[in-house]
Amino acid sequence: MSAALSYQDIKFDNGAFPEIISKAEKYYKSVFINAYTYWCDPCKLMVKNIFILQSVSEYYIQHFINVNINTEKGVGIELVEKYHINSYPTYLFINGKVSLFTEV
Repeated sequence: MSAALSYQDIKFDNGAFPEIISKAEKYYKSVFINAYTYWCDPCKLMVKNIFILQSVSEYYIQHFINVNINTEKGVGIELVEKYHINSYPTYLFINGKVSLFTEV
């Protein structure tokens, strides 16, 4: 695929989780979490080959606040513990009204 595509790839929000939840509530959307690791080859393939597809990106932009979380650092460690993540990639679809972490 060419870099000159006219549609927008999925843009993953990098904000703090309370801001992401607020945004989801404001726009009446759920949160899509791409839980990944740097060493996960299937994770890299999804980013390179699937998340850039027009039908996928349009759907996810329209329906979700999209977030990438590296599960080996920061809030990603708590995410692994809370949802018992043990394989990658893992995709979570969270209602914007649910508290994802114990401390937000």
